[in-house]
Amino acid sequence: MITEVRNRWPEVKIALMGMSLPQELLFGRGAGFHDLYDRLAAADPALAYVPFYLDGVAGQGHLNLRDGVHPNAAGYRKVAEHIWPVIQTLLI
Repeated sequence: MITEVRNRWPEVKIALMGMSLPQELLFGRGAGFHDLYDRLAAADPALAYVPFYLDGVAGQGHLNLRDGVHPNAAGYRKVAEHIWPVIQTLLI
């Protein structure tokens, strides 16, 4: 996707939001999944990169919906605070 966007719109700035999942959801493929974002970011230094955009929110019951996975309003405020410094660099 990154290559496709760069080819079509070379002037576009891209933010890569890294994700992490519990090992039990990855069926033993955890290391490859977790390293994927770091590898993508390293391959394209022009990317703005947040290694784990749910940092400080994931696993915090009071910041997630009842499903325990998706942020609630307070959780999204924390996500926004976390990613804003990286997004802001794209606006300069």
